[in-house]
Amino acid sequence: MSEKFFITCACGHRVSVELFEAGTSKVCKNCQSELRVPDTTTLRELNGDRYPLLSPVQKILKTLENSEPPFDGLCHACESQQATFSTPFRVSIMVERIVEEGGEIRPSIAGGIALKKGKSEETWEQLRFPLLLCENCQRSFERSRKWWQMKTKLKSLSMVILLLGFLVLSYFNMEAVAVLSGVFAVVGIIAFAMQHRVNSQVDTFIQRWIYNIRWIPETLETEEEFTVKVGESSPFEPVISIK
Repeated sequence: MSEKFFITCACGHRVSVELFEAGTSKVCKNCQSELRVPDTTTLRELNGDRYPLLSPVQKILKTLENSEPPFDGLCHACESQQATFSTPFRVSIMVERIVEEGGEIRPSIAGGIALKKGKSEETWEQLRFPLLLCENCQRSFERSRKWWQMKTKLKSLSMVILLLGFLVLSYFNMEAVAVLSGVFAVVGIIAFAMQHRVNSQVDTFIQRWIYNIRWIPETLETEEEFTVKVGESSPFEPVISIK
């Protein structure tokens, strides 16, 4: 989800532009006049970006430190009411992985396939920011959070049921167990080949709320591996500390 930019025509109509259109011409749909799109730095400044030369992560940290938009206390969802609740989010971003020894796939002595994972060292950075919501939006957020938690529990329950079904099947039909074991081995090989990469897809529940915050989508879209954790909501306090 790329950031939205606008330029204003002489007729007063706002024209939507993309960042890559900087330096080109754009036609106003209202009066058909041709407008010149400014350079990227000016375009960002015209759209309220006080730190156009900083990276998205640096912009988040800077605006948090100074309590500036989008962390000035306005609700991130409706953007019309003052926030009364704050929910902490923590994004762990993998910035470096050093593989000291490569893994391998080889037959085991007892038969089957043995997987050996390569040794590696990983460096992660933490980005912490609050989701600020007004009272009405907070109620909607809590409803969606409860539904998300319920779906997570149902997924865990389904895995337990599948495991029990596998055990029952193994008791009555050993041939089927052999086939399933082969399938699991193939899945294990694929997971190993992918080096157990962290799932960088943000859950729909999380995406719906934090992608309204400026620079968050750009930050996550540029990272290959990250995790997102949600904390418990509390009454909003204007002073926010960053570690």
